[in-house]
Amino acid sequence: MPARRDEQQTGNLEKACGWLQAMGHPMRLMIICLLRDRECNAADLAVHCDAPLATVLWHLKILEKNALVAWRKEAGRTFYRTADKRLPALVRHLLLNDWQQRNGRWVNSRIG
Repeated sequence: MPARRDEQQTGNLEKACGWLQAMGHPMRLMIICLLRDRECNAADLAVHCDAPLATVLWHLKILEKNALVAWRKEAGRTFYRTADKRLPALVRHLLLNDWQQRNGRWVNSRIG
């Protein structure tokens, strides 16, 4: 069964690469951070990102295509959220490690 395990691992690696590529733009990373604890519509995201609505919608489409955000409609409005519960912890871990590195603080912290 090693071939099956290799196929699964390859699929996981491809998914992770897609996630990292999709998060590779500051605005998309900001959108993910804003959606960390709540749902939000595109207009509110545009205000928080200080960007035109069309730009935010374009970035949301990329995040959706890579299964990073999901949406639901309610009363004619679309609300976005992170699609995978692990995503906010991953982003928080990346940002915290960057902050610790810039401030000369290398600590083993558990983020969950």
